[in-house]
Amino acid sequence: MRTIKLIKCFDFIESNRNIITLGTNVRLNPLIHRIQLEENANGKYSTDADLYVKTWITTPQSVKQWLSFESIITHEFAEDGTQLTDHGYRLGNGTDEYWWNGATWEINTTDWNTEEDIATNIQTFSITEKSIQVIINLSTTNIDYTPLLQSVKILYDSDIEFQEDVVRSIISNLSENIRPNSSHAVILASDTDTIDLINDFPLKTQHDITDIDSAFNHDTDSNHDIDIFSSYDSGTKVITLNAVQTTGTTIWIRFIYKPSVAVTTKRTYTEIGKVPCVVISDINFINKKQGQADNSVMNNTTGVGTRVKAPSMVDIEFMLRILTGKALDQHRLIDEIRRHFRQNPMLTSRGMDESYSLQQLGEFDQHDTIDAAETEVGLLSCRVLNALFYNRGDETVYATKRFVINGPPNLVVS
Repeated sequence: MRTIKLIKCFDFIESNRNIITLGTNVRLNPLIHRIQLEENANGKYSTDADLYVKTWITTPQSVKQWLSFESIITHEFAEDGTQLTDHGYRLGNGTDEYWWNGATWEINTTDWNTEEDIATNIQTFSITEKSIQVIINLSTTNIDYTPLLQSVKILYDSDIEFQEDVVRSIISNLSENIRPNSSHAVILASDTDTIDLINDFPLKTQHDITDIDSAFNHDTDSNHDIDIFSSYDSGTKVITLNAVQTTGTTIWIRFIYKPSVAVTTKRTYTEIGKVPCVVISDINFINKKQGQADNSVMNNTTGVGTRVKAPSMVDIEFMLRILTGKALDQHRLIDEIRRHFRQNPMLTSRGMDESYSLQQLGEFDQHDTIDAAETEVGLLSCRVLNALFYNRGDETVYATKRFVINGPPNLVVS
């Protein structure tokens, strides 16, 4: 299997505050973008043993193995060289926290590993859930000093295919967030206060109904002012009304559904297997540029690390084709997609768990075009900004362990 090395960076900067978990007596300093112990009213730091901060949980779906670990942290030392501040670590998967006991990873919320423990043994940390989190312990033996934590980094092996990852991420984004509504009428075959969607609610199209919004007695309430919906069992697909309705009554059901989202490179459609549907097509890569900088993860014990070369940043334009069986569904589905884009959505890369900006370009082309399959077609142009493509490889690097300056005996370096 072809794999590449990628780096997940947990940076403790102010813009990440809402996804960082701060324990008691620990703070994120917004001025220097560092995690530190919190000062008390006297300007002193706590010497408690188990003060911590947790990174957010990252889930890069392309991970094949965690490889290495590095912490960027500054410590304080006494004049005699005694270290006054310290740090420890555990790894988590979003459910449990794990400690390396010298032989295996065990669930443990009491003990702390050294950075060397994590860097040496992270390769055996499970990738079953594809998730990882770092829990960092900050400590001091002197109330006047605190460690300053800048970031932690994890190197991992990935089998990502960047173009495919972007397309699959767009599909996931739309599938998870687009929930339009539609409506359909059913004539009751008997006196009842329930409607079985499987047997009583045939639709010419294939809506994937996720919930029921409302229901109305269309015969006595043609303006649909009085909602008679009571509940919906998504398992049995049965709607319960708030009162028994008589035989022959037309019940107007307004429901919420999940549209099918697919991708194709074809520009024309002669057969639509399932509508309503959102089709991603006409994918073009534009504005390729060099972005960010090389990044590395260094094993501070061995002095050997891996540098991942800077990625290319690419803007990706694509077309959304909105396919429905009737004009009403067309307009409602388009309105729902507009609502989604008005929220300035971020597109999350499934493979790397990185976020990109997702934009709507212009307005929908709504000419009520009917294709050969008598399907309503609407068009919307969209763009993904600054997608990352790590296509320049990696290299082994070595830490500087000793720095010697040769010069005259009276040379002063300041």
